[in-house]
Amino acid sequence: MIGSTRSNGEPSLHITLIQAQATADKVDWVIEKAVEIGVARVIVTGTARSTARLEPARRARRLQHWRELALAACCQCGRNRPVTILAAESLVDALAEAGDAHFKWILDPAAAHGLPPARSEARRTALAVGPEGGFEPGELQLAAQAGFEPLWLGPRVLRTETAGLAAAAAWFALNAEFS
Repeated sequence: MIGSTRSNGEPSLHITLIQAQATADKVDWVIEKAVEIGVARVIVTGTARSTARLEPARRARRLQHWRELALAACCQCGRNRPVTILAAESLVDALAEAGDAHFKWILDPAAAHGLPPARSEARRTALAVGPEGGFEPGELQLAAQAGFEPLWLGPRVLRTETAGLAAAAAWFALNAEFS
């Protein structure tokens, strides 16, 4: 980054991306790109409509693979802190893991509101992204009970591997991370 005062490549925002389990190549892609745009933590979790399911032994192998991908992406894009990659046992566990966020949003095409204007207290944010077909109503209720508000990303329904990255990039841009 020519002329940048941030020599460590780290954004001032801390975004946790909760990503519903999808096929291996999609999760790999999400992790790699999330690291590149500045996400601080990725939590992969199963949901009712997840197209892929991971048994505990396979989850441990995938988690190691995802951590290696994240480390390589950190090196590629100039970040000097490793990104935390977790695999939650359940959506409830994933939502709880992000409990320290100032803003907690669950992406929902039926939500009434989009991203708010930039906020000085927006240092810690959590974004939950559903699987193909979206979250089930009960999962949206669980998220609401955990303090997550529904968030609309516009008139187009984005794929699971696109939605979280678009929301994170938009939130970084609104908070002057790309200027």
